[in-house]
Amino acid sequence: MSNSTRPFYRYGLFQRPLIICIAFLIAALLCSLLQWGQPGNVSVVVALDLSSSTYNSGTGQLGAAGTVSDEAVKAVKSYINLNSQNLKKPNQIKVLGFGGAVVDLTKDFSSDAAALTGAIDAAIQPNSPNNVAQQVIPSATDVNMAVQKGLTDLSTAKQGCKELLVFTDGQAELNPELVARALASQVKLNFLILGDPVQNLQAGAVKTGGSYFAANAASELSSAFTQRFFPRVNSNLNWVIICLGGAWLALMWALVLPLDRLLQKTMGLRFDMAGRIAIGHGLFWSSATPIIVWNLLKILQLPLFSKC
Repeated sequence: MSNSTRPFYRYGLFQRPLIICIAFLIAALLCSLLQWGQPGNVSVVVALDLSSSTYNSGTGQLGAAGTVSDEAVKAVKSYINLNSQNLKKPNQIKVLGFGGAVVDLTKDFSSDAAALTGAIDAAIQPNSPNNVAQQVIPSATDVNMAVQKGLTDLSTAKQGCKELLVFTDGQAELNPELVARALASQVKLNFLILGDPVQNLQAGAVKTGGSYFAANAASELSSAFTQRFFPRVNSNLNWVIICLGGAWLALMWALVLPLDRLLQKTMGLRFDMAGRIAIGHGLFWSSATPIIVWNLLKILQLPLFSKC
């Protein structure tokens, strides 16, 4: 490229990519610290399976300690508390309960943790005037009805990202019309399954851009809500990865000139041959970096530029 003895760091070919690299690193740091790039208005409907299979193994009472229903309620509360504590603009949340019918456990969308958890506690109390345990028709589990109700509620939410998370411990066949409706409404369907995998629900989640989570035990439900669903819905990790990818690519171009000098001095290559290899290095990473970033985002189930 050049056989000049002038220091490589005095060339624009080194300085400009290095400045760009530093700028991308600063952007990645700001995204991480200041939550830049996080989704803005996020509305979430959580539908909990409250059929008799979620509490018959215990005292036979909805929400009794140690039952699946108790763990599911605890998981939702953990998510609600994390939402109010960790986000500058918390998700707007509504919680449903379902069996053979669907009932509201919280009246409206809200980000008020105390109001949401209080409404849930009041709804599942054995002496609740609404008698939720019987209203949901506990002898059945109708996932389609829960999805339908969730989509209807989300249609009244503010414009922005919309997510529906359904928890169930039963098998289900998701109606394709509901998947089509979710796609048309830009709602992501998410399913948390306790027990055997349900391929039909997994396919629906993937098709709408949502997620499918599997739990082997009721004790895993809280971590599924807080460590998997919450970060997926509210993460700006995609922007951090994109910025780091840009920083890496800029760094690879900043190293073109030092590599050229290194090849000339250590391997005795002619300056033209060393230059071709150095430029090839930059071109290789120009092609490889976007592919690596794209596949990493796919593995982590993160969007490229979408705010949702």
